[in-house]
Amino acid sequence: MFKSRRGGLRSSWAHNLVGYPAIAAVTIMPMAPAYADIVAATDPTTGAQITATTITPGTSSTFNTAGGAVTQTGTLVTTGTIRNGVGYNVFSEFNVSNGTNVHMVQPDGTSALVNVVDGAGPSQIDGQVTFIKNNTTAGSNVFMVNSDGFIVGASGVINAGQLTMSTPAASHVADLLLEAQGTTTGATEDLFAGDEELNSSANIEVYGTINAERLELRAGARMVLDGTITVEDASGSGTVAPAVSTEGIQQATGVSVENGVIRLFAGGNVSVGSSARATAKRAGGAGGLIQGASGGTMTIAGGAQIDVAGRGSGSAGSVILYGENSAAMAAGSVIDASATAGSGGFASIQSSGNVTVAGEIAAGSDSSTKGAVVLKGDNVTVGNLTTAGGDLGVVADNSVTISGAISTRHVAVGGDALADVSTSASGDLLVFAPEIDVQSGAALRADGNNGQNGGLVGLIAYDRTTGVLWTFEGDDRAAEIDITNAEIRGGAVLINAYAEATNVFGDDADSLTEFSNEFESVQSRFESYLDTVADTVENVIARGPDLVNDLLIPLQVYDVSADAEITISGSTITGDGNWKNAGIAPTAGYTGDIAENGINMQSGLALAQYDLFTGQPIEITGTLLPQDWDPSVDSVYIHSHAATEVEISPFTIILAVGIAITDVDSQVKITDTDIASTAGDVALRSTASETNAINIASWPVAGLAGGLIISARDLDNQLLVDGGSSNAAGNLDARALTGITQTFSNVADAY
Repeated sequence: MFKSRRGGLRSSWAHNLVGYPAIAAVTIMPMAPAYADIVAATDPTTGAQITATTITPGTSSTFNTAGGAVTQTGTLVTTGTIRNGVGYNVFSEFNVSNGTNVHMVQPDGTSALVNVVDGAGPSQIDGQVTFIKNNTTAGSNVFMVNSDGFIVGASGVINAGQLTMSTPAASHVADLLLEAQGTTTGATEDLFAGDEELNSSANIEVYGTINAERLELRAGARMVLDGTITVEDASGSGTVAPAVSTEGIQQATGVSVENGVIRLFAGGNVSVGSSARATAKRAGGAGGLIQGASGGTMTIAGGAQIDVAGRGSGSAGSVILYGENSAAMAAGSVIDASATAGSGGFASIQSSGNVTVAGEIAAGSDSSTKGAVVLKGDNVTVGNLTTAGGDLGVVADNSVTISGAISTRHVAVGGDALADVSTSASGDLLVFAPEIDVQSGAALRADGNNGQNGGLVGLIAYDRTTGVLWTFEGDDRAAEIDITNAEIRGGAVLINAYAEATNVFGDDADSLTEFSNEFESVQSRFESYLDTVADTVENVIARGPDLVNDLLIPLQVYDVSADAEITISGSTITGDGNWKNAGIAPTAGYTGDIAENGINMQSGLALAQYDLFTGQPIEITGTLLPQDWDPSVDSVYIHSHAATEVEISPFTIILAVGIAITDVDSQVKITDTDIASTAGDVALRSTASETNAINIASWPVAGLAGGLIISARDLDNQLLVDGGSSNAAGNLDARALTGITQTFSNVADAY
């Protein structure tokens, strides 16, 4: 039974149409025989139905589905209200009980059917709802709108062509009602475009089954997916390219224009439960596209399965999931973007916060181009993870922690990704972050055997800054890689930490002129400056220049430090010399003079730019690496580099002071570790560079001018190998190199 908006009760057997001066209800009860107690919505002022909706219980309907013709007895719902080629139904409630069938008909010749449920709580779907156009479920384009949300129960089933379920704000629903009655408000257009304002307290929960050609779910608050969603386009060709912004954040609030697509958006958290099965397919065996965005957390529970795999000769599709606050995928969950004869697909899990991932994200191909997986966040933690031969890129703004075994090896289906023989080339395994921690017991495996090539295991810690400052400000850059009791093996292994702090000071003649005009007593001010010089020098040399900003001297001060460290202990590192992309060439490189050692240029380390991760919706390009790295021969390359570069050029009034404080520390410490190449070279490097150029000139005032240069420097550079073994099939080359450049010029013209 249901309660009307006026508070009266209506018995479950009274199924005659009764008018109320309020929005009426659609309630389908689990009765025997099953029938529907449906009352179309009415206008509270006139009492007339808002839409020409006809509801006929106990109707036998025959329609075509993907599985063939179906005949069912249920409640038939049709509408005669068509505005601008769009059909409309308006209900106050829409609840379908278990064991009940409802057939919703989209009028012939219309582009869409909009069904609005107004103000009666969330719609509960426990029976079966089928949307039909031209006697078939295919081709229908249906919008279900309820500002209070939707719940598809475990026994609930929705069958449709293109289906959108949305939870707009009450004001948007009110505008849709006006449009259904012929008043143009733009609400329908906004709904179609995905621009409707959502109710921030409305949820969408799916525990049952949704079958469609295309599906969009838009929840203003929480979304729970713990049922079965199957989207299949029987006519579309090829895969669908995901819409990704320049930062890699999925824009999931728009609309899909192609079938074979699942798009999910929630203003709050998105929870993909352990029983969730989401599949997107397109014609010809191609995989579809699944995109999801959460304004809170995106969580995938163990046991969940997301499938955009390519079948037969079809290529795999894409899965892109984003959580604003955080994103997590638990062990035991599967994202399948693999292929057999077609190309592998693409999968990405991203967040502006932390990302934690374990399980299986398959993006390989048995016989064609490999796909790729990208994990991106502020801090990223990876446990046990396999990619079935797909490339893997892990990118973090702060840190990456690897706590389990990661394998990009391609082995037989159901095989052991660490122990079984390769059946195809392995994917690359690339990690980018200022801090990388490979914890005890972890493994990074991208090796290939059985005649198959391996991938590159690349751990790249990079922290670099540039800037222009006028007053004292400290700047610390750190790139750190810590590997403890771990196993690393690939076709090639690249471990690189690069930290660089740079700054170039200039002058500002307009500011200096204004400054000089403020002098009340040039002689007394100059004497005051000289009195504080001794304190300035003492303070800086003591490496505690906290008072610099309080001094009256026009200063240019830069305190920079660069710390690059690679620490490896109790581990095994092996490069097999069969990296699949060993012939890669840099996209740009240093073309000036190189030192005789072939590594340094005059002002630091010679760098080259590589595009290591391309051809995917999210690319990792422009990676700066030592130009000394030769991927064609270096099977194991370990290099730490720290650098500071400071240029100070103050052009000031009376007294100019330039202060450079630099601290450079580059360390490669390898203890009790076995390093080997089964083919190719092993190169171990620690390099450091320091470049200081201070050129000062002061404007005289009343015949007075002075200049002061202070440079405080500290540089450490060490390559240490202690215990373990180092064996190279080719050359073994270990070097620690330091470069220092100092230039000072002090001009004080008094006249």
